[in-house]
Amino acid sequence: MKKSLLIAIISFMLVGFTSCGNEGANEKERQEFLNTIVTQTNNLCPLEFGNWMSIVKVEALPGYKAKVHCVLYNMTPELCASIDMDQAKAGATAGIKSDPVFEQIKKNQISYLYEYRNENGEFLYDVLVTPEDYK
Repeated sequence: MKKSLLIAIISFMLVGFTSCGNEGANEKERQEFLNTIVTQTNNLCPLEFGNWMSIVKVEALPGYKAKVHCVLYNMTPELCASIDMDQAKAGATAGIKSDPVFEQIKKNQISYLYEYRNENGEFLYDVLVTPEDYK
């Protein structure tokens, strides 16, 4: 299950994504769920995806947000300047909505912030998709 969740996450990695609302989850349950996602993912890091990308770590941020630290290989800020962020976010949101693996994430209103850097540590871009994107 952990592996399939991460594979699904990675399929949308270039654009980032998040989750949708749960009217029944209390704050403690939501935080525990987020902490579980972070811990399980970090236990598998670094996650290498061919020779183009890796996830190096995930951290829990305030506001039920998971920050995913990604490395894109052989990229520069100049190459990333032409990325259409609205299109990237729309693709990520559509993927999350259609994938049943993410039902628990949606129910717990978890947001994902993907931060992309190159192998030299240079910031490339980030993408945030919040629960509001799923309404």
